[in-house]
Amino acid sequence: MRPRVEPTPAIRIGGRLRRSDTRYALAGAYVVTLSTAIGDLGVQLHTTYVGHPDAETAIAELFIAPGPATSTSTRSAAVGELPVSHARELCLYDLLLSLRDRLEALGYDDVAIDIPEAALASITR
Repeated sequence: MRPRVEPTPAIRIGGRLRRSDTRYALAGAYVVTLSTAIGDLGVQLHTTYVGHPDAETAIAELFIAPGPATSTSTRSAAVGELPVSHARELCLYDLLLSLRDRLEALGYDDVAIDIPEAALASITR
């Protein structure tokens, strides 16, 4: 079982708190995978970050949602923007921002995600 981000970020849609689970896996100093699932919506976002302080960060995402919204995508972040080896909390921010954007694209209104400080610290250990 992959470690859980604790406490899990609070995801609200239309003011309603949704039950969610965010987990991570490390594969050495330069690779981290973060995943968030919102069970009652059937939505998941799995994102892997591969980066080094001297190179861009490569980002691969798998978004799972009911219907034709399931997709994969890739993108990159400039050198230093998402430092995988020493600032993984920025990767968590990035994952959750991407999730918010994808939920809004599906038509969900008023998507808000609160990230407790302790959650950010949980992936830097």
